[in-house]
Amino acid sequence: MPAPDHLLASFVASWAGRVASLTVQNWLTGIHFWHNIHGAPWHGQALLHTATSGLAKVIPQSLKCLCRPLVTLEYMHALVHLLDLTNAFNVSVLAITSTPFWSCCRLGELLIDSVNSFNPNHHITHNAPSHCSCTPTGVPYIVLKIPWTKMSHGEGASIIASGMDDPSNPVSAIAHHLSANASVPDIAPFFAFKTD
Repeated sequence: MPAPDHLLASFVASWAGRVASLTVQNWLTGIHFWHNIHGAPWHGQALLHTATSGLAKVIPQSLKCLCRPLVTLEYMHALVHLLDLTNAFNVSVLAITSTPFWSCCRLGELLIDSVNSFNPNHHITHNAPSHCSCTPTGVPYIVLKIPWTKMSHGEGASIIASGMDDPSNPVSAIAHHLSANASVPDIAPFFAFKTD
């Protein structure tokens, strides 16, 4: 240490085609940090840049994530058509699908991974602060305060869902969900639903 440019580039090149480029970038970040902690100069320059640029071009198919198909308005309309909106579960499904679709938020900010991973400090609860109102032009909207986001962490954020003349209207979907699932405990996940 300090690691010369050609050694860092050789290290990167030795993993070409075997790991994802993000993995190698994380390794290099760790090595760079190690140099900084010990006051060693960082010599990762032109050769390292060339090696890391080339690495992204030889990633094996097995390491690449397939692109997910886009959710379109037609998909949302098909979903609404297939749901039984007298069923509390189906009402919850419409609310949880229409909210991120129309609010442009991450689905992960509204859902939990599993029943055991629910944490009210990170996940929106049934009694989450919300505000329902109308714009000066009469468009209804609802604001949901979420306690945690990928970017702001514990500062949380506000998700704004605007009403519209569409079967997948998120404002009416959320209102219907809260009405159909009014007996769900306040501390439960926001999109929890009542069953027999």
